[in-house]
Amino acid sequence: MEILFLAHRLPVPPTKGERIRALHELGYLAHHHTLDLACFLDDPAGRRHLDDLATICREVYAEPLSRVQRLVRAGRAIATGAAISLATFHSRRFAARTRAWQEQRPYGAVIAYSGAMAPYLLARPGRRLIMDLVDVDSAKWEQYAGEASGPRRWLYGREARRVAVAEEAIASQVDCVTLVSEPEAALLRARVAPPCPVVAVANGVDDRFLATGWRPPASRAPTLCFMGAMDYRPNVDAVVWFARAVLPRVRASFPEATLRVLGGHPAAAVRRLAGSGVSLAGYVPDVLPELLAAHLFVAPLRIARGVQNKLLQALALGMPVVATPQALEGINARPGYHLAVAGEAEEFAQAVITTLRDPAKGWSAGAAARRHMARHYRWEQTLAPLAALVAGEGVEAR
Repeated sequence: MEILFLAHRLPVPPTKGERIRALHELGYLAHHHTLDLACFLDDPAGRRHLDDLATICREVYAEPLSRVQRLVRAGRAIATGAAISLATFHSRRFAARTRAWQEQRPYGAVIAYSGAMAPYLLARPGRRLIMDLVDVDSAKWEQYAGEASGPRRWLYGREARRVAVAEEAIASQVDCVTLVSEPEAALLRARVAPPCPVVAVANGVDDRFLATGWRPPASRAPTLCFMGAMDYRPNVDAVVWFARAVLPRVRASFPEATLRVLGGHPAAAVRRLAGSGVSLAGYVPDVLPELLAAHLFVAPLRIARGVQNKLLQALALGMPVVATPQALEGINARPGYHLAVAGEAEEFAQAVITTLRDPAKGWSAGAAARRHMARHYRWEQTLAPLAALVAGEGVEAR
């Protein structure tokens, strides 16, 4: 079957959760189908990675999207009442290219990755239109609004309302909607009562994480690790909160403990944390050596949607993990058995201290988590529902 995959961002390099998922969906489907990819290129550095898609896609159209274009479109969205996060990707040129492909090529399915791609879907008899929303973004913007104040609170609240309207419209436009977890799928069903099937298609983990296996580092000074895009608001909030509210409590018991932060483009609030027990690694091409050198992985997210790939990877390695309930949402892992879960600062710090004091217990929990991830979270397992939808199982094309 020929498939068109529409994505709001180039899926390489796979340095962010949205890119990781998109790239694995493409790679998985390419085993049995012929794929074309149309996406936006919002980072010029991504051009050097286009060849990485040559073995996956028959043709790739990557339209440049500059910062100036994003700002202009955001301003236009505010003026017209549209959702900013969706209008940023409105392009006549992109529409013309994707329309031509859909009119001229016999696609059996078109997959739109993110709500911003919905306007580019073109219905044809017998063609399945699949929307991978990944997360319920309107709920994310509501979370942002709840944490913000002043103009930001108004702006985030406005975006939440506009995106919610778009999500309802999208569900009536496509043949199926997929999300990253059953909790996200249930949330969308409750919010919009979609007329089409809503299916959970979970994220997985790369085999190299499962194959490597964590061992307690030789270093005696405890290293606590966190990773993620450090210009992303939930990650910034997590690191700042941990460094200010949790780490001092940990260092009262382990004075040499440090937080190692992996991730590019750190926000100013993150850069100000450098020193005083916080080490910023910046962008790391391969996170595996850094994770293996750490004593513990922390996921102190207080704002979270969908599934945290960073947590999946740490669990797959068999690392001792301490996470908030928000970070664990959507992941099938057992608190107290596969990892420690704590919400408040004092509770989180105590969980870290307890794990550091009893390395054998942390190692045992990590080993159990690794076995669990190997059984349930390989990509070929988690993406099987997507393959079934593409094949038409449980989906009637319009």
